[in-house]
Amino acid sequence: MLYEQFGDLKFKYRNREFWCRGYYVDTVGKNTARIQEYIKHQLEEDKMGEQL
Repeated sequence: MLYEQFGDLKFKYRNREFWCRGYYVDTVGKNTARIQEYIKHQLEEDKMGEQL
């Protein structure tokens, strides 16, 4: 479906996989403020890691 809309992607991602290293976040029934807090802290941790 993505390749039909964005045909040039099949040349960039020949193995047809869009997975990347990351984290899974379950948001069903979670508080929006809590999710935003998690993202904020995650971004702060990422910035600290880049400074090393």
